[in-house]
Amino acid sequence: MPVITLNYDDLAALTGADKDTILRRIPMMGCDIERIEEDHVDIEFFPNRPDLYSVEG
Repeated sequence: MPVITLNYDDLAALTGADKDTILRRIPMMGCDIERIEEDHVDIEFFPNRPDLYSVEG
């Protein structure tokens, strides 16, 4: 399945949420967290969700 890397600063700017909140909510979008790093998170999602191919998705 596709895996994308999302930067926490970009996500925080778009959502107004902190890192912990972002990490708690990612699974609610139908994604799996592949890897957590200091400045970014890699998420895996189902290919039938092309809207999640970018940080704005």
